[in-house]
Amino acid sequence: MEVGMTSLDIKYLCKMVTEQSHAQNFLAGNILVTQLGHFTKVEANSDPRKDRHEGASHVFQDGPGRLCVTPPGKDGIEIPVKLSRGTLSLTSDKDCYVLCMYAGVQKHGESLPPEQTMAQLRPHPRCTEFGRWVVALTHPKKFLARLEHVAIEAQWQFVGHRLVEYYDHDHTQKFAPADVAFRKHRSFSWQSEYRIVLRSKIVSEPQSFIGIGDISDIALVLSLEQFNSGLGVT
Repeated sequence: MEVGMTSLDIKYLCKMVTEQSHAQNFLAGNILVTQLGHFTKVEANSDPRKDRHEGASHVFQDGPGRLCVTPPGKDGIEIPVKLSRGTLSLTSDKDCYVLCMYAGVQKHGESLPPEQTMAQLRPHPRCTEFGRWVVALTHPKKFLARLEHVAIEAQWQFVGHRLVEYYDHDHTQKFAPADVAFRKHRSFSWQSEYRIVLRSKIVSEPQSFIGIGDISDIALVLSLEQFNSGLGVT
């Protein structure tokens, strides 16, 4: 199955949650989406979702820079500034919502011994921080199609879905507005995240449910242990 970047084959998509009841709620088709900026406000340092760089549109290094100011109807003015290593968001995330899932991926065309393939495809050990219950999608494309159809009917804008790309702080860079929600710092790469991104001019709460109807025909609820033991190479 290929649902994203051409350089990687996505072998499966799943959602990990803390409680079995949350997994069953997802299976019932109650899909929780979260405002992008919410992840910068997570208080518990132990929460794997906490990310003060979430939604960054610019990455800076220490050194000189220029602040460009363009008044309406006038030429731009450049002001020399001293930059500090860090990130900056110049895009609005108030109407941007995401559904985050785990993707089992393998490099396109890569051939490895079965034991190495399994080690590569199993969820990272830190994924237990998300919880020990898994909703495994047996037909990811059908799930994405259902979510898109219902979301559009409910007046959401279905922006897109793909693997998150992870950046580092080794050089200054700027992300296009359409890519901001699909970028995270490399320290989160263990999450192997696949994101579905939506926008809404109606919803304003940090989190919201989109009801797409029962998905038990295209998904299974398993414990993380059951999921790992059920992975196999043929």
